[in-house]
Amino acid sequence: MSILETKSLSVGYGNKVVVDNLQIEGEEGVLLCILGPNGAGKTTILRTLAGLLQPVEGAVCIKGNEISNIDSKSLAKELSVVLTNKFDGGLMTVFEVASMGRYPHTGFFGKLTKKDTEKVIDALKTVNAIHLIHRYFDELSDGEKQKVLIARALVQEPDIIILDEPTSHLDIKHRLELVEILKVLSREKGISVILSLHEIDIALKSCDKVVLVNKNTV
Repeated sequence: MSILETKSLSVGYGNKVVVDNLQIEGEEGVLLCILGPNGAGKTTILRTLAGLLQPVEGAVCIKGNEISNIDSKSLAKELSVVLTNKFDGGLMTVFEVASMGRYPHTGFFGKLTKKDTEKVIDALKTVNAIHLIHRYFDELSDGEKQKVLIARALVQEPDIIILDEPTSHLDIKHRLELVEILKVLSREKGISVILSLHEIDIALKSCDKVVLVNKNTV
């Protein structure tokens, strides 16, 4: 079943089109990879799908509703995003960083209930990071940090997770482990996972569908 779909979508900045006439579907339980060289427009596509950039033309729809018509709190229950920019955890523990993903479900003061805490613990277990729960986020390796950020996305209980080059700066072991975690997540929880990658071999081995982007087109 299609959760996210585009309609005659062109993405870019202002009136400048970076990628034209995109037809993309994010389906339940499917891992979709956007693959292409640097500068091809992968990040621009993902930021537009996530509602962080306005389309130049066309629309992005989630469950039939245009993303521009969905308020931010409701959107956060449907979609979570893991971007490439570094997250500064300060003196926050892994538990505290992961629990930030519960904000769409908590009350005005953001107080965690027992159920919220259980969701955070379950998410950390899912991404093989439960042993890090009391560590400070900024002390972790890049691979460990990426797992925690995926856990944070997961505790939002979204139908869609969008990730921009989640394997960047990771060694091959962590790259493979991370994509495998995402594959299991999409299958077992019925989540539509949309991510960009550089590695053709990992994309072809692990992803259900691949969108190839180059020279302004798919």
